[in-house]
Amino acid sequence: MYYERLLLNHVRGPTSFENLLTVAKESRLLESDNIISKCLREVVTFKIRTALRSLFATILVHYNPTNVRCLWDTYYNDMFGDFQRRHSSTTEEQLQCTLKSINCYLESMDTMLTNMISLKSNNIYSKQNHMNVEK
Repeated sequence: MYYERLLLNHVRGPTSFENLLTVAKESRLLESDNIISKCLREVVTFKIRTALRSLFATILVHYNPTNVRCLWDTYYNDMFGDFQRRHSSTTEEQLQCTLKSINCYLESMDTMLTNMISLKSNNIYSKQNHMNVEK
């Protein structure tokens, strides 16, 4: 929703979502991690974890954020809450369920996660400073 509002401030009479996306990319409106973070923060307010994971996957595929690690660290706790309530699972299981869910969204966009996250002492860390996404 945040992106839609942002784009509609710059594009009058859009003909399609693709038209909005093209204008956004040409205007470099969607390339800032701050804008991406604001968008994720807005979705967090609705407490719909599936929508947040879907949006996170979409951002990974289409917007190439510069610091995915920071976005992951900031929004991970908001992404796994439904798994925690459903399964009363361990931290490792919550992480795996979250990653699997995000990967399902990525696969629907012909993309997949590789070597993304490891878990050590209940702290999530990455072998690199970013998440690898392969098309």
